[in-house]
Amino acid sequence: MGKIVVIGGLAGALLLGGYVVLGNAEEAAPEAPAVETSEAVYIEMQPLSAPIMRNKRVRYYIHMTVSLQVAGEDAKRKVYQHMPRLRDAFVRDLHGRSVTRGRDDQSVDFAAVKARLLAQSERVLGAGLVTDVLVTGAIGG
Repeated sequence: MGKIVVIGGLAGALLLGGYVVLGNAEEAAPEAPAVETSEAVYIEMQPLSAPIMRNKRVRYYIHMTVSLQVAGEDAKRKVYQHMPRLRDAFVRDLHGRSVTRGRDDQSVDFAAVKARLLAQSERVLGAGLVTDVLVTGAIGG
């Protein structure tokens, strides 16, 4: 019976000690300043295709769905106004350079594709309108 009392006392002390430590830590932590964040706005583009080449011949195409994250409704309107030029720049980039990882024509380098498309959007639209490019789907065909 004595062991149960000791174990119960230790468990209670740990719980109480943890509460006191956490309670003091929460009270001592400064509050984060309120930051106004705008809702992210996304524009889903029509599918894009990129050739997968081997020996200077098209082996197959990869079809990708891409969404653009923009900095608000005003940016969304501006992107829509320039969508034909933006889509043309994307298609030219995807057809001008390989989208695969080095010599491996089986795996697409999505990080590089994302960076390239973001760079094209900044070239066509200017910096700050498109904040991110998301490849939301891809299929070979």
